Amino acid sequence: MRQRLQVGNLIELLKSGKEVSLRDFKNAIDKDDFDEYEQLLEQRRSEIEWMTSLDGSSDYDSWLKKGLLAYGKGENCRGKKSSKYHREAQRCFEQAIECLQSDCHSDPMIIAAYDRDITNGEYSLDPVGMPRRRTSKSLDNMASIDKTLNKTKLKLQILESVYARLVEKEGKEEKVDGRKEKEARGRKRKKDDLELLTERLSGNDQQERAAIKSKGSTRSKGKKVVEGNKRKDGQKKLATDNLKQLGHIGSQKLRELMVQLKKY
Repeated sequence: MRQRLQVGNLIELLKSGKEVSLRDFKNAIDKDDFDEYEQLLEQRRSEIEWMTSLDGSSDYDSWLKKGLLAYGKGENCRGKKSSKYHREAQRCFEQAIECLQSDCHSDPMIIAAYDRDITNGEYSLDPVGMPRRRTSKSLDNMASIDKTLNKTKLKLQILESVYARLVEKEGKEEKVDGRKEKEARGRKRKKDDLELLTERLSGNDQQERAAIKSKGSTRSKGKKVVEGNKRKDGQKKLATDNLKQLGHIGSQKLRELMVQLKKY
């Protein structure tokens, strides 16, 4: 994100018409991006050199110059003399076009040295409509060569490309981080569910053991109660039998036996 912000600030500076030093430009981008900038710069130099070194038609240029001179004289005088110069200019322009067409037929690359394509009829026999050398300073030059390297434009081109790439990269990283976070939450939820299930199973196991123990204790107590009751019943029966057998004993002894019987 830091690099994206740095690149974005440089883009704003260039778009506002301010300069960006080569050092700041180089520090904001990667080595591969800077190498691309230098390649574009060298390509631009080669393009300028090639366009300024194109061979034109010297015969055309000579006839065009004569025609423009005659036309200018015609504009500066009146009457028959003016018409004479205009006719001469027209003849020079026609001759110039014939020379250019002939030379372009011999070497098609010659047409690239001029601002318009005569093969498509993009010209007229007058000072404004005649083809001009692309290196010409004439105001009628329709495709003059820009001899500036346009370093600012190239820097902006590289920075915008880097910025777009960084935005895309950050977007992918955010998706990956989001997916990892989601997976982590899922793992934690599974872990919590497992721990809860383990606690429940452990609690159930303890309850079952307690229930079994309680049941065993209840059974033991019940068994003891039954045995005690049996023992008391046996003692009662024994006392009753004794009472029956000892019917002949005295009242005092009988009362003692009755007290003993009530105890059970």
